[in-house]
Amino acid sequence: MAKKVGITRQQYKDIKKKDHQQMNAFLIRFWQDGYNDGLAAAKKVNISPADIENAISGIKGMGETKVKAVMQRIYKLYEEAAK
Repeated sequence: MAKKVGITRQQYKDIKKKDHQQMNAFLIRFWQDGYNDGLAAAKKVNISPADIENAISGIKGMGETKVKAVMQRIYKLYEEAAK
């Protein structure tokens, strides 16, 4: 479960005192921190095309031909992302 996101009472009081420019800078920093945390969390997950192939090959109705077609697209995406 993800950690609970919230602000402390002191942060709330500080936010109430901010003018437009200060609040804008605060929100940009807040967003950037969240974005960086999400990016770091995403880098921890390393799923290979072989993992995907194993997962979809076990789905009922996914025959060998369909799995190969899907995997061709996935390999193409991985190649494009590596560029």
